[in-house]
Amino acid sequence: MKNLFFVFTVLLFGVFACDKVDMPVEDPGPTVTDTSGVDTTDTNGVVPFPTFDTTMLHTSSRKVLVEEFTGHSCTGCPAQTERLLELQNNNAPEVIVVAYHEGTFAEVSEDYPTDFRTEYGGNYHDPQSNEIAGYPSAIINRKTFSEFANKKHFLAHNEWAPPINASIGEAVIVALGVAADLYEDDNLIKVRVGIQALEDLTSSYRLLVLLTEDSVISQQKDSRATQLPKKIIQDYAHRHVLRDQINEVASVYGDLIIDLGSGLVSNEWIDWTTDYTIASNVVTPTKCYVVAILIDTQTSEVVQVEEVHVHEVDQ
Repeated sequence: MKNLFFVFTVLLFGVFACDKVDMPVEDPGPTVTDTSGVDTTDTNGVVPFPTFDTTMLHTSSRKVLVEEFTGHSCTGCPAQTERLLELQNNNAPEVIVVAYHEGTFAEVSEDYPTDFRTEYGGNYHDPQSNEIAGYPSAIINRKTFSEFANKKHFLAHNEWAPPINASIGEAVIVALGVAADLYEDDNLIKVRVGIQALEDLTSSYRLLVLLTEDSVISQQKDSRATQLPKKIIQDYAHRHVLRDQINEVASVYGDLIIDLGSGLVSNEWIDWTTDYTIASNVVTPTKCYVVAILIDTQTSEVVQVEEVHVHEVDQ
């Protein structure tokens, strides 16, 4: 069940029983930190949603979401992914990557028995597949760049780097806080996303929340490999693999969280929580990340993105 409510001063910590709060709440102060795993139940014996430190939110710039389309039989994908990861590491924590295994190169076969495709990935990839010139390719902040020949889909790293670099350090209008507690014995992740307006928001926005898994070991074709004749690496570590959409909506843009009628005033908050049952395709839950993406419904561009490694709670 998802709970959505407004907080008019700061993010409401630890409250999860009500849908809407119409009064200010006490400022928890800068000493409040993530208490996940410290006190796993409230006085009523109910497991609370995790919290995060509001003073640690990224408010200096808009982070960059890179959505990579790849596949395990794409012979040139590993080399390009390595260059993307190098770019990400050099610009940490500004760049966040989600890898979609979709299209012809993601099809399952005897050589590639692991199915990395997902329902959300297909719904997002397939309608725009005719616009994808080849694999790997990437979309940056779901934006069409007028300064780069009005392109939205960029083919390989030599095309990715310029729009990514151009996007780093852009002004930001919202801050996102994300926390995720993993209860592995219960096959459950409790997720909290806090949205703080850094200026008055008058457009409408959607919140998309995804689950990725890092370093999933499986087969991958690589043109640089020495394993002849097929050049298949049997123990390749697949990075940032999309596993599932956490919010249960039909739209590839997520839940409508701020509409044109209500808006959001500067320094106001929206608090979004959900209990998420871990998808069956996840191999190692402790290697999962929750990625929160706020999207402007008028432009379909990413306004802000944040991710967090799931925090395993002792049970």
